[in-house]
Amino acid sequence: MLFLDEFDALAKLRDDKQELGELKRVVVSLLQNIDSIAGGTVLLAATNHEHLLDPAIWRRFAYRVHIELPKIEARGKMFERFLSKSIPPKSLIGLPSF
Repeated sequence: MLFLDEFDALAKLRDDKQELGELKRVVVSLLQNIDSIAGGTVLLAATNHEHLLDPAIWRRFAYRVHIELPKIEARGKMFERFLSKSIPPKSLIGLPSF
């Protein structure tokens, strides 16, 4: 499995007039490398800016999954679960209690 976070930093639109030629070469190289990934390898990519991705990148992925931001209650539960040992409870004041 290969996970690429902040994928938009590598796979931006190649028709952006403000970008230099280096970006286009990076995207072409990325496309070639994606095409040469061995069968059975799972490629995951994450971005907060899907509108910036080159259309050729989208064609390399079989699925797109959109994950919404968690609601405030879920965020509070995540803070409690994952940060309660390292952040004093007084620092969590202002968050809803769960």
